[in-house]
Amino acid sequence: TNDWLCKCPPPSTNVATGHPAECEEDECDTNGWKCTVDCRAGSLDCQQTCFDPNTSVNSTDDWKCVCPPPSSDFAVAKAAECTNDPCNHDNEQTCLSDPQGCEWTDLPTPGCTRKPCVHDKQSDCEADPLCDWS
Repeated sequence: TNDWLCKCPPPSTNVATGHPAECEEDECDTNGWKCTVDCRAGSLDCQQTCFDPNTSVNSTDDWKCVCPPPSSDFAVAKAAECTNDPCNHDNEQTCLSDPQGCEWTDLPTPGCTRKPCVHDKQSDCEADPLCDWS
């Protein structure tokens, strides 16, 4: 008869009778609220989404809070601090290969920022999608 049980390892409590139990658990189901719990209304922080890259019950604390574009910020197992800077990369190679017009600076602290727009004609500036003429 098919009266045998399969039980998933903790923390999952899933069981099945007569067939394998589904032992995946999306940590965002229980932790996703942490991505926006302390956000300021209207800020990018309030638009974070939760993503669990590995839903196996054996993979824990790998869920991420991911900021919406243009931010590329995220944090693992906690809320992220979202910025509007699309050039927010953590290494020089990724920064310099970004088509957004990003540059790596070493001082005062190393980091990736958007290159300033240096155009001497308004038409050139307005043709550059990263720049605004002021």
